Amino acid sequence: MNFAILSHLLKEKYSRYAKRVIRCLKRWPKEAIPFGDDCPLKNCWEVVIFVQRTQEPLDWELWEESIRDCCRGFVERMSLQEQTLLWLGTDECVAYDAVDVPHGEPVQDTITAEIYDHVMSEANNCVIPKRLQKYIDEDGLREVDA
Repeated sequence: MNFAILSHLLKEKYSRYAKRVIRCLKRWPKEAIPFGDDCPLKNCWEVVIFVQRTQEPLDWELWEESIRDCCRGFVERMSLQEQTLLWLGTDECVAYDAVDVPHGEPVQDTITAEIYDHVMSEANNCVIPKRLQKYIDEDGLREVDA
């Protein structure tokens, strides 16, 4: 078996799920943006990008929980076979030493965390619009709050 190919395919699959979560974040209501009406952030995905890149103080626990819930929703709709396949690409699988393949909540938790990590990685590494980069570079909220 070619593990490099398998690893690449699993990363692509996680990336697709992360993109689905990002599409959901872009559709969250604008009222969820916590920075006021004069904030140039257009959607909740831009809030995630902004917070990840600036470490701006925010009640991140609530946001993190909501994003993880979104990830979990996709995982719960996966077939058992797809969950097992995605689990094979995780560190938990490498460390797993039992004979039977696990299933259920522990596997779903692992996959949810993996998708969440892919979403956060995308927030840190994606190409962003110039207006958003300018907002980040200018220290964003400090400028608005001044």
